[in-house]
Amino acid sequence: MAIFPELHPEPSSIERVDAWAVTQLADALSGTAITSPPPRQARTVTIEIPLDEREPIQDESTRLRLRAARPEPVHTVYKRSEPIRRDSLKRRESLLKGKEGSRRRQRWENDRLLNNPHAEPPLPSDWQPHPTYAVQNVPYFLAPLWDAEYARKSQERQARAAAAKAPASKEEAAAAKVAQDLRAKMKRAKGAKGLLQDLEDEVRTFVRQWEEKERQLEGEGLIEPDSEDEEIVFVGRGGATMSDERREERHLEKDKLIYQGLIDDHGAAFGRYLTHQIAIYYGLKTWSITKGGERLAYVGLKIDPKTRRPSLSNRELPRPLVCITILLLWLSSFTIIPLLKLAADPLLLHPPIRKSNTNNLPRQTHHTTTMCQICGISEIAKKDRWPKPVEANKVDLFFLITTIHDTYEQYQNIKKYTPAAPIPELLITLLRTLREQLGSIEDDREKWWTSPAKREMRKTLDLEGNQKKLSELHKINTAVKGRLEEMQARLGCFVKWTLGMNGGVYELDNAWRVAGGV
Repeated sequence: MAIFPELHPEPSSIERVDAWAVTQLADALSGTAITSPPPRQARTVTIEIPLDEREPIQDESTRLRLRAARPEPVHTVYKRSEPIRRDSLKRRESLLKGKEGSRRRQRWENDRLLNNPHAEPPLPSDWQPHPTYAVQNVPYFLAPLWDAEYARKSQERQARAAAAKAPASKEEAAAAKVAQDLRAKMKRAKGAKGLLQDLEDEVRTFVRQWEEKERQLEGEGLIEPDSEDEEIVFVGRGGATMSDERREERHLEKDKLIYQGLIDDHGAAFGRYLTHQIAIYYGLKTWSITKGGERLAYVGLKIDPKTRRPSLSNRELPRPLVCITILLLWLSSFTIIPLLKLAADPLLLHPPIRKSNTNNLPRQTHHTTTMCQICGISEIAKKDRWPKPVEANKVDLFFLITTIHDTYEQYQNIKKYTPAAPIPELLITLLRTLREQLGSIEDDREKWWTSPAKREMRKTLDLEGNQKKLSELHKINTAVKGRLEEMQARLGCFVKWTLGMNGGVYELDNAWRVAGGV
């Protein structure tokens, strides 16, 4: 028996051992899953501290047994105090509810709709976000038809709005265009207001004289409406014509020289431009001729295609152009009202249509309005808030305006039967009182603005840096001042153009001097 084993064993036995080891290892690996161990769950303990439950009452024997089991407590200076049961869920709820009959209890019940028998809890659909307007679901194949319907309605609405804004006739459109162009011109040439007023007075006088003479001749039966001549033909009794001298007396001028100036003068060119614009506004024809070194601007009557004689358009004298232009310029500097909206006001730009005496002329539709210049003063006074010292004058102002309006209506009724009736002394006195009232309101506004209290307030607001309040204070003062000036302008237009006082407010204040030639 050898002491040492063989160093080189048989190869066959080694191969069998290797194969067996590989087989065993493969079986072991196939049955083993390499995964990480699951995390250990932490042990939790739920501690519930009931706030509403009291400590259980123990009998005497249990308390003695527990005390004997406890170790002897160590003596300390501060003993452990018993917990005070001040906080609990019931106490919290009772504090939220409040006492019976109190406002807190009423609010709590109203918030929860306890006394409403029709109250229902909200549904899940109530919490979903949705639009506040009604939504109408339209199928996809009907969407083009739906869009076409809305497009048609939109076009009809725009067409109605455009038709309402459009003037009733070509003459009104031309008058509105003239007023708009003149406002732009006069804004750059403010010194030409007097020239515009003088030229317009000449044109208005010419038109008024023609109307009066034509009305007089029609009443006398001296105008032959079927005449083919361009001039008016006067027929006497029995068909005999009048003599040349009589014809010259009865003859009406069809044109009038309005403005003349040098050819090279730029100011004269502007005057002729104003003459042409005024003629267009009043429905007249206009032309210029050169005579020597001067350029003359004429206005004349248009020829009626039916009667083939000079005639005016079928409307009364419109509101004076100078009044409209000055008013638009003044409002553009003192108010924030859009000028386009103001220019479309029929009270200013669209004069009422006159009822024609002839039956062969077509009837025109027009926009009627009942507001006069005096009633417009009360509308201006209602626009803005006035300071308290000035606000007290509104009652007297409204009463005075109503009285003036009623007196003027009575005067108009008298004038229908008596055209030459003078202006009543009562109406003149009331207008003077209104002018004094507006001046008194302006004095009250000035006293309020310059008072020591208001000065101190403005100084304090400026030092504190409260620019918002300071700006509001300045806006109130500026608005009241602008409204008063606007009311003064309305009063001046009423006196000059409605009552026919060419001197305006000066003639109103000094009527006795104007009448006496002083």
